[in-house]
Amino acid sequence: MSLRRQIEDWQVRWAGRNGIRMGTAAGSVAKLDENLFEPLTQRAWQQFIGGAGSELDPPDGQSGHLYSVYSSTALLVNFLHPWTRPPDADSSRNAGDRAGPLLKACGLSGATATRIDFEVPVPVNPRFAKPPHVDALIRLSGSGWKRAAIEAKFCEPYVGKKQGGLYSVYLRERELWTGWPHLREFAGRLSPTDDVHTCLHAAQLIKHLLGLKKEYGAQAVLVYLWFDVPGEMAARLHREEVESFSAVLESDGIPFVSRTYQQLLKALEAEVDDSERRYIGYLRGRYMERWNTAGNEDAEPA
Repeated sequence: MSLRRQIEDWQVRWAGRNGIRMGTAAGSVAKLDENLFEPLTQRAWQQFIGGAGSELDPPDGQSGHLYSVYSSTALLVNFLHPWTRPPDADSSRNAGDRAGPLLKACGLSGATATRIDFEVPVPVNPRFAKPPHVDALIRLSGSGWKRAAIEAKFCEPYVGKKQGGLYSVYLRERELWTGWPHLREFAGRLSPTDDVHTCLHAAQLIKHLLGLKKEYGAQAVLVYLWFDVPGEMAARLHREEVESFSAVLESDGIPFVSRTYQQLLKALEAEVDDSERRYIGYLRGRYMERWNTAGNEDAEPA
């Protein structure tokens, strides 16, 4: 069984153990709230309604759909959504540092989050029919960055087929490539098809970087958040591809952070107060228990 199928199977089993009623589409729950740690706020709901991913359309069995138990969007929402609202009355944190543990876990220490949004477009060129959308965008203050964009993955890197390439129109955005000679050369190898990567969708990340540069210059950082399974060949290959891509970005001084969900949970667990323990328990029990990877040093990148 492929790693992707293992992850999907585990999430379906999690739903069964917790008495969650499944819908008619494969892997999808009948009621959205049962796929989430907490219900979406009205603001988050509207962002998904207006986003490009059709996340709240009637379930059709696609793994990226918010109703799917193995949805990468649901995984990200379950980690991030609690940090989008004000602290609970019994929390020791105030509104100013509410998301401090999340930012620190993402490698963004010293910054303060003023807002977290989902499904945010980062247009590269207004003439392009469909702008790239990042999964989440964090507005920052108190640091050299204005924004932190998050691109998140769950099962997608482990599908077992080549990732999509980069359309040549992006290579013609000459002004945006200024100062990025190494990435520009690398991007040329991914266009029109990517014969370099098996697991990492590098072309997608490059489009996000171009969109962020156009909108915020050097004042935005891209965070790549992904689910690791130590010991699995596909996960090891994905890690190697992430590290190679990171090296290209580093050679051009491009702000980029790679974090696994295992790293994120381990860091959050060390920071949260008692009012947030149920949140930690939900994430650990649902996503980490099968492989016992949260806190496993083998899950840390080299």
